[in-house]
Amino acid sequence: MSIPNQPLWEEASTEFTQRCAFVAVWGPESGGKTTFALSAPGPTALIHAAEKINGVTQPWVRTGKRIRLHNFGFVASTDEEETATRARVTWAATKSCYLDAMDKWAKSVVIDVEPDAYALRRFAKFGTLTPKGDTRDLYASINFDWRQLLKSKFRAQTETRQCNLITIHTATDEYRDVVKIAQSGPKKGQQIKVSERTGRQRMQGHKDIKYWADVVLWVYKDIMGDGEYHVRIDKGWWNGAVEGVDLSDTTMKDLGYQPSSVTGSHITFASVMGFITETNEKEWA
Repeated sequence: MSIPNQPLWEEASTEFTQRCAFVAVWGPESGGKTTFALSAPGPTALIHAAEKINGVTQPWVRTGKRIRLHNFGFVASTDEEETATRARVTWAATKSCYLDAMDKWAKSVVIDVEPDAYALRRFAKFGTLTPKGDTRDLYASINFDWRQLLKSKFRAQTETRQCNLITIHTATDEYRDVVKIAQSGPKKGQQIKVSERTGRQRMQGHKDIKYWADVVLWVYKDIMGDGEYHVRIDKGWWNGAVEGVDLSDTTMKDLGYQPSSVTGSHITFASVMGFITETNEKEWA
């Protein structure tokens, strides 16, 4: 077995040189997730599931930013075979657009929303989101494909071709199973398992996205408080000291970050990434 004619080792650098990131953005509806993602440097590929983008993209395009759109919105039918056939066509086109953007021209790729893209991939495989059988075996190829497409594809970039990957996610209530004594009904007095809200929310989408992403951000508008848009840093890459920090527009302004020419907000992709990595925001613009 021959050894490849290339160095097998490289020296670790003292400098942090990467200027692209895999960022997962989640939060409530109408919380500013897409607008935040579009503040990332362009050209931008916005791969969306028939999202409410009309009126959102135009202000950015008027400033000269190039945004190219691909709509993968998909409606399943009750016939699994028909659903799978149509989904395969839609998925093939979506995957092709994604790879084209990552490999050739985009500086930022935005998937809006990732849970719908992952659902499309499953529809293309099974024709349903609830296939019958051992889920570990059924989902092995799907999970491998999704990891290759998102995590591995992003990590495979070279220093001369650096593209941000931003996945957008919805939020849903978190539940936990608890055991209680039934107070009525046929099982009165017996132990039963019930699901209860924990009072927290969780990010929807592939369960491993939060591990694959460099940065995870909760983006929201504090409508009951200061009325400003906020970003809470749930995962701060290698900088654990910033995790849990809640950044408001006023906070970022006071720290000296520049406002967006489109929204006027000081919370932008560049400012937040500069804050997390302790680098100049201009390096992320």
